[in-house]
Amino acid sequence: MASQVKSLWRIISVFFGLLLSVWKLILLLGGIFTLCVGCLMLFDGKCFSESVYVAFITFLTIGYTDLAPVSTIARIACVILGFAGIAFMGIVVAATIKAIEKS
Repeated sequence: MASQVKSLWRIISVFFGLLLSVWKLILLLGGIFTLCVGCLMLFDGKCFSESVYVAFITFLTIGYTDLAPVSTIARIACVILGFAGIAFMGIVVAATIKAIEKS
């Protein structure tokens, strides 16, 4: 049991270490997310909570259709955010695989 806990702790620490090594990319993704929320609020007239909701479902590539961007600029921002979400999920998967390989 103790060896399994040590192994799990090693995987978690390597995973977060790898994520910290790509902090610039994560910061860029946060900027893109903020840009999309701002576009939804400014150009579509959505409130803050709806804008964050739409940005999250777009970033995580879930794609519920209850709320969607209306203006062209907000749609472009959401498309960019969707591609950024795909890239982020790839980074998370790669970091997880690397962490498992190193343990």
